[in-house]
Amino acid sequence: MNIPFQTKSVIWLSIFFILAISAIMFFLPACVVTAARDPYYSQDTAPRPGDFGRIQGQWFVNNAGSPGKMEFYWDGHRWAGRIWIDYYSKWEDLTDILFDPRTGELKFMRPAFSAPYSGTLSANRITGTFVYQGATHSWDARRQ
Repeated sequence: MNIPFQTKSVIWLSIFFILAISAIMFFLPACVVTAARDPYYSQDTAPRPGDFGRIQGQWFVNNAGSPGKMEFYWDGHRWAGRIWIDYYSKWEDLTDILFDPRTGELKFMRPAFSAPYSGTLSANRITGTFVYQGATHSWDARRQ
């Protein structure tokens, strides 16, 4: 049987097309596109090495007009910290410390007063507010 050249070409092109589509369908699930974006870092995820220096260490703090100092450090699993207000003359542990290095947002709790604090890091200064007994107060901190 003699098949014309054009018919053979169509047959081979059809076979090639079927094989190409099959290969594409087989490998398609392996082609995943992801957005290039840094993840959000919380107290349960390790910060990147450059993030430590942003808040780690000691800060001078002005807590609603009362001077003091504050420290943050990475304990290997989560952020930890403490605050010293000169008026009270004692260290208080801070809890629930969250720091987002992308935005500079910092949040923590001062359990001794049930006061939630929030602030934003910009250069070597943190400015923010805290709530105590239903009233909102200002606080800020600067690098030592």
